[in-house]
Amino acid sequence: MVSTIFRSWLLTAALIGLLIGVAWAQEKVIPLSEVVVTATRTKTPRSQLTKAVTVITKEEIEERQLITVEQALREVPSLNVVRQGSIGSQTSVFLRGANSDQTLVLIDGVRVATSTTGGFNFADLMTDNIERIEVVRGPQSTLYGSDAIGGVINIITRKGEGKPRHNVTVEGGRHATFRTKLSSRGGFEFGDYSVTASYLDTDGFLDHDDYKNTNVSGNFGIELGVDARLSLFSRFIDANKELPPVLGRGFDPNQSFDSTFYQLGGVLEQKVLPWLDYSLRMAGTRTDQKFSNPPDPRSPTSFTFSETDAQVLDFNGQVNVRPLPEVTITVGGEWGRQSADFSSDGAFSGFPFSSEFDEHTTDVAFFGQGELILFEDRLILVGGGRVDDHSDFGTAVTGQFSGAVPIHETGTKIKGSWGTGFHAPDLADLFFPGFENPDLQPEEVESFEVGIEQALWEGRFWLEVIYFDNDFTNLFQFNAATSRVENIAQASAKGVEISATVLPLPGLRVSGSYSRVDTEDEETGQDLLRRPQDTVFGQVTYTFLERATASVSVLYVGERADQDFTTFPSRRVTLDPYTKVDLALSVLLLKDEGVLNKLQVKAKIDNLFDEDYEEAFGFPAPGLVYLFGLEATF
Repeated sequence: MVSTIFRSWLLTAALIGLLIGVAWAQEKVIPLSEVVVTATRTKTPRSQLTKAVTVITKEEIEERQLITVEQALREVPSLNVVRQGSIGSQTSVFLRGANSDQTLVLIDGVRVATSTTGGFNFADLMTDNIERIEVVRGPQSTLYGSDAIGGVINIITRKGEGKPRHNVTVEGGRHATFRTKLSSRGGFEFGDYSVTASYLDTDGFLDHDDYKNTNVSGNFGIELGVDARLSLFSRFIDANKELPPVLGRGFDPNQSFDSTFYQLGGVLEQKVLPWLDYSLRMAGTRTDQKFSNPPDPRSPTSFTFSETDAQVLDFNGQVNVRPLPEVTITVGGEWGRQSADFSSDGAFSGFPFSSEFDEHTTDVAFFGQGELILFEDRLILVGGGRVDDHSDFGTAVTGQFSGAVPIHETGTKIKGSWGTGFHAPDLADLFFPGFENPDLQPEEVESFEVGIEQALWEGRFWLEVIYFDNDFTNLFQFNAATSRVENIAQASAKGVEISATVLPLPGLRVSGSYSRVDTEDEETGQDLLRRPQDTVFGQVTYTFLERATASVSVLYVGERADQDFTTFPSRRVTLDPYTKVDLALSVLLLKDEGVLNKLQVKAKIDNLFDEDYEEAFGFPAPGLVYLFGLEATF
């Protein structure tokens, strides 16, 4: 392992060493003026943000040839991705020490359906048709309500523009992997469109590890002619994953998991007056999941079948008023309904069991926020509050205040924030037969952070350093004495995030981050599970001769605690640190030849040095995986 880590960092150091002594590129700067939506629910230039935000653009996704969203999220500071095996396996995220169900996931600004046990499974969500991913780190319940204790991940779909373009991609590689993608986008007189369909098929790297995934997404915009726009968006995912026999799951050789996801929604936005605009957003998501473990010769009297139909309806609207150029007031409301229809049947050593429930919860909320820019953009203040009325536990009140002091002469920005957040009980905690606890109260967090940003060399270098402190209270924990989940746990998470980007010469981009996160269960004094203390990410991307782009990324994840459930009672274990190196290369073969706009060849290698590691105990991660393909645009 030491030699692998050494080789990984030697490769990165060598690539960065090539930059020394190179002249600065005068025409290319880091886009600090890009607009971010999720942090304030309004379009805000990045230079005016008062919170910690990571933006992953479609250009970065294309340069690194990322297939799944979870691959992209691994570059976010203080965010640990845990995938239980190969692609398509259960995938969770832990942001700033929060649990996996305490980070809110949005697609085009609306929350997506979760399972009965909470937490969004990133296993099947591809990067198809994604314009950008905005990750706001830290509690955001004031703007988004429940589940936003760790932060918010907002996945924004691409919009079409200009002359229609059509794209075909075909790839193949190790483990009999085949992937194809078709897309079309463009604009017309009264609107625009962007649609993508993809299919992925792979055998995986273990026995009984096959995975099939179909993704279809679309975004259609209509300009209504009165400074109004109607956007309709949809996404469909159908996936089948065979679950290989491994230590963490057990050695039953015929388990499988099927998941189907639907989303349909729309947004109406209108600028009524130069100082007044509004948006109305409504969407519905549905996730159907089936787990199958039929009898087999090794255990003919044991089997399990379960089905879950989880749905989310979300209606929200907001009004933005700008009485002065320096003042923005946002007020809004939201109505949401989460429901789940769950059933399970099976037998253990010949003894039958079954359980089912069909329940729902609703939430009504009102929120307000004010943004104030003073002294010619030298002091930025943002504050707000929210009241949620939940059908089961009652009222939750949250607030947040943040501020920034830009020092334009030196390219410096000092910023800080304080906020509270909450996470409502999941449907299984409230209603699962025999284990339900209808008296559960929401989990809560109080958090503050302080940081500094520094831009140098005419915008070709950017550095951010942030310290954060989260205190979690009222946390859910299973009580063996009562056989149900109760509000009995407390925890803390403190850390430092360091991010940097430099553009040394035309076409070259170097970026990286280091995160130190210290977590503690305040009852036991132990670290929280699956939260590494140290995480490092580095990336070098170079576009040369205007025809080829090469990308090298390195991810180091330090040791972290996990739980071994193969023993009784279960025991804590420590997972070894690992370093993973990925490569991507694309070369333009043809450009503007007849109807062909461009033709390029693509190559990607994941886990270059075939690192042997586990992200979750008992679930081995894949070794070296490669893909080669062609992409044509018409």
